[in-house]
Parts: sequence; structure tokens; C-alpha cells
Amino acid sequence: APPEPRTLSEDDMQKAGVTMPAKERNALRDDNSYLVSTEYWQLRDGIGRAQKGGYVRVNYFKAGPGNGADWLRMERAGWKKLAEYWAKEDSGLGWGIYTLMMPSGANYAYNAMTVDVFPNWNSMFGRNPMAAWQKAVPDQDYTTFMNKVGRLAERPEVRTMRIVEVYRK
Repeated sequence: APPEPRTLSEDDMQKAGVTMPAKERNALRDDNSYLVSTEYWQLRDGIGRAQKGGYVRVNYFKAGPGNGADWLRMERAGWKKLAEYWAKEDSGLGWGIYTLMMPSGANYAYNAMTVDVFPNWNSMFGRNPMAAWQKAVPDQDYTTFMNKVGRLAERPEVRTMRIVEVYRK
């Protein structure tokens, strides 16, 4: 695994010439900024739960016209099973599938996403999906499956994010 990105400390900020304490910086930022965009996502399926300090890899997808339901079905039939298999080995792993409710439109860059949940930086690396696929999804060939999914949706963007806080009802 590559080294985990380092979180900047107050000492780092001082060395960079930023003398305002974090609490004051955050309050100033919050007082002088406002939300300019909101997306509403609907959870369609998932396993596991993200934890503070963990990481998520967000895979943004754009399902083609009329392909949304088939893409959801394929993701559940393949990637969900793989995530369940891996979660048996590591209970901190998880997976979720979401569809974008608002905004929408043909020109929007994506309309769905999957979220891979990892308990720590190193757990994102070293897994071989093709090898595990044979055990988790034995009734489907990995390459054939991926080709079918690729015809239903493209993946224009992938982001990795650290979980700094978790809020639950």
C-alpha cells in the first residue's frame, strides 16, 4: 500500500505561517461560506457501516438511458456478493449502492454510485477481486460480468475520502 496521507497538525500550520488556531479557522470558514450545491442520494442496498477514521472509495457511475434498473440488478448480483464475501474476512469492510435523486438530467456527469467502505488505509490495498470473485460469485465469470456492467454504465470518476465524523440517527 502507498503511505497513508498525513493529516496536517497545528505544528504544520504554524510552520506554514498559519497562526490562527484550528477552532477559530473553522469558525471563520463556516461564518464566511455557504452551501452552493446539494445532491440527494437514495440508498438502494448495502452491507456494513462506515466508521470514523476509516476510508471510503466512491465510484460514480452514469447508467445509460433505460439501463438504471439493469445496472442496479447487476451490481447486486456481483459486487454486493463480493463485498459480503470480503466482509466475512474483515468486519470493517462494507459496500453500498445509491442512485441520485436530485439534481438530474442527461447532461449530469453521474446518476449513481457505489461506496466501498474500509476500516483503515491499508485495508484498501492488496485484495484481488478476480481471485475472490470465483469464490463469492461462482456462477458468473468475472470478465463477462464486467463487460456487461460496462455496457450498462460508465464510471467517470472515483474518489477516496477519509471519514472524519459519522452521524447516525
